[in-house]
Amino acid sequence: EKADALGVAPTAAEELARREVDARVRFEAVLETAPVGIAVFSADELRFDLANARFMDFAAIYGKISPSDTKVIGLRAEEVIPGFERLLKSVAETGEARVDEAFEIARPGNRLYINRIISPVRGGSAGNTQSLTGVTQGVPEPVRADHAGGDPPKIRLNAARKPLADSKP
Repeated sequence: EKADALGVAPTAAEELARREVDARVRFEAVLETAPVGIAVFSADELRFDLANARFMDFAAIYGKISPSDTKVIGLRAEEVIPGFERLLKSVAETGEARVDEAFEIARPGNRLYINRIISPVRGGSAGNTQSLTGVTQGVPEPVRADHAGGDPPKIRLNAARKPLADSKP
């Protein structure tokens, strides 16, 4: 074990606490720098528990917030993104993940396509849904062009449970 500046070695509990703090800091850095939007919602009240910058960008385009708003923690999903609470509630109640590929978001003068995944996070002894994770990602221009011709977006339930080996690129 490494000694501190005074030559005193940390106890096992102190070392474990330090490692937990380091892991939490690294995890938060990964979330914040992820190339996709990530948000966590409480399953019971459908309130934001966490949202990274990319998710906030999505919410500013689609929702009721401005790009300068940075505080959504504690707000209900409906207060930030109209209509999103219905989708979250469905996933919370069914416990089934939802995947929307090349989902069109139409706003006056702006059309955006995203891939969106909402998945339940189970916990406790009963395995109840305790929170929901939302992931958003912008869709590249070639895929947008495919959908502009009238192809419907692909919506899949339970896709998160599909083994990667069965997935097609």
